[in-house]
Amino acid sequence: MNKKLAALGMWLALGFIISLFFHQFPLKVGQILLPLHFIVILAGVISGPYVGGISGFLTPLFSALIVGKPPIQPPIAFFMSLELLTYGVITGFMTARGKNLYLSMLTAWIAGRLVYALEIIVIAPMLGFNLGTLPSLLLSYLLGLPGVAIQLFLIPVVFKRLKNSGVV
Repeated sequence: MNKKLAALGMWLALGFIISLFFHQFPLKVGQILLPLHFIVILAGVISGPYVGGISGFLTPLFSALIVGKPPIQPPIAFFMSLELLTYGVITGFMTARGKNLYLSMLTAWIAGRLVYALEIIVIAPMLGFNLGTLPSLLLSYLLGLPGVAIQLFLIPVVFKRLKNSGVV
């Protein structure tokens, strides 16, 4: 329990620092490189589904409250929280059960993007926000492909190195 709590604190701090760093650049840099996705997926893979999910849920909210980005109005921070929660839980759950890391990341990415699409297309209009249509969502997904490619390369490398060094 204490180890999981310490890991959660580390992932939250790392996510906040990464978020703070990337908010210094124009908005599109974060949408292209997906730095919080990287941290949360790594948290799920290394620390399991609970820590990955909680860090995914809380990181955008902490960043929104402290830095003001992602915005709370419109509720982008809340939508990101549910998307990132999905990434952390799925990668943590699948890798803990011995599933292939690439399959875990791909499954999490698809599920997380579906969650985000439902939030933007269904929930946002119910709350009175028009945040996009299906074509704009597809465009944002295409915009994030470089970040996904980087994750598909770096996360297995980082995980393998940490595992070989005995950290994980």
